[in-house]
Amino acid sequence: MTRRDALRGFLGAAAWLLAGRRRPARAQAAPVAREVWGRIETVGDGVWAVVSTPNPDDRTSFATFCNGGFVAGRERVLVFDAFGSTDGAAWVAEQARVLTGQPATDVVISHHHGDHRGGLSAFGASGARPTVWATASTRDTVLPEAGNEAREMLEAASLVAAEGPSTLDLGGRQVAITPYAGHTASDLIATVDDITFCGDLLWTGLVPNYVHATPIDLDRNVDAMLADRTATMVPGHGPLADADALDDYRTLLDAIEAEGRRSFAAGEPPAEAAAAFRLPAGFEALGAFGSLPRAFEVAFGAWHRQLGR
Repeated sequence: MTRRDALRGFLGAAAWLLAGRRRPARAQAAPVAREVWGRIETVGDGVWAVVSTPNPDDRTSFATFCNGGFVAGRERVLVFDAFGSTDGAAWVAEQARVLTGQPATDVVISHHHGDHRGGLSAFGASGARPTVWATASTRDTVLPEAGNEAREMLEAASLVAAEGPSTLDLGGRQVAITPYAGHTASDLIATVDDITFCGDLLWTGLVPNYVHATPIDLDRNVDAMLADRTATMVPGHGPLADADALDDYRTLLDAIEAEGRRSFAAGEPPAEAAAAFRLPAGFEALGAFGSLPRAFEVAFGAWHRQLGR
């Protein structure tokens, strides 16, 4: 993801946030910390979610970009995702230290996109580098672009096996890190108690980014993830998910699949299909990272690529 792509994404997400949703979001807890770029909500005992809140009128709000969170055990603190910039990640790292009483010892990178790993070096700024958890695919994709600090952290990363889940003991807290695919070739989610950090396998109120997606895998793995849904699902982007939001997401993926398959079978180019595509009734407030026609063009293109193999 380039800086220009990130900016377009911020503007698209912000437009959706300002427009509002078709259904009310999951009840928002009183944030324990807030900045223009995001808020931190308590979602469980020793578990916090970071919810990004970009605003097109304030460039300083572009710091976190993605959602994530952190989990505290007696001995270790795990942060899920490294956010879009060092400023955003530094804020999360400081809030994790304040709220848990100890610095982050572990950072999970859900996938290789820049909005989920761009701030990685901030977690090593204090000199005590945390252990990075990533798949080999994510590490190898990110390494050529990483700065010195992030590169050294990635080179020493603990790799998550392709067959999961892997279990990380934080000291009285077990976190399951499960590998999937679909949003990219290699995605991770993390589950603790009845809370799941979903990365970009789950979006709420937004059309997911299909730029590197394998949509057949995405649909299959989203089905598996939602079949085992926990009480709280933290999406990669958008508000924390309630039951309605999860149902909406599944409906959205089904609609994209149906049009992707139809346009492929008809030999209709993705751009042409996107120009004529209409969302199901009730989804009028849905947003995207960029324009909706472009988001659907990318989505249908991903379906065409996979169906044509």
